[in-house]
Amino acid sequence: MIPIPLLLLLLLFAYVGWRSLRWLRSVEKELSKSENFNSVRYTLMFAFLYWVAGTGTSIIIGFLPEAFLSRYYVNTGIEPFVPAIAVTGLALGIAFSGRGARWTWIFGLLWLAVGVYASPSDGSWAHAMGNLFARTSACSDSECIGELLFTMPSVASVAYSVGALIARFLPQLSELASRNS
Repeated sequence: MIPIPLLLLLLLFAYVGWRSLRWLRSVEKELSKSENFNSVRYTLMFAFLYWVAGTGTSIIIGFLPEAFLSRYYVNTGIEPFVPAIAVTGLALGIAFSGRGARWTWIFGLLWLAVGVYASPSDGSWAHAMGNLFARTSACSDSECIGELLFTMPSVASVAYSVGALIARFLPQLSELASRNS
């Protein structure tokens, strides 16, 4: 059972993340009216901000479903890809999409590359991948910390980008989400 103070803290962080994403989306919409907004610099800046807010919020909101559902796929091949957090990221990407949100995957994959480089390994590619993408029983020598610090945020950011891309091609979903928020 999750202690009540931890649950309240998670709910507070989820609320702050939700509000941050709403604010970020409104700022991007307002700035998009400016003629200087169509530069790569603004797109990358908003991509980074969406990466921080979207990935963080996906992990915080998806933490509880992941904790309850993970028993069904523990020690399977999908476990390192945190499905509940990925689905949360996908949903948040649909709800809070913008031009910058579609590019958050770049920062997620860069963060994963940092994880590969920083992975405590004996120099072999297989050992580094074992620390980042292995089942719990296979990465027990590192306590799967690589999955927590690098794989989880990367998967959440890619899912967030896919959600933003879906919202781009299905405007009625984005409009529905805008009316409900």
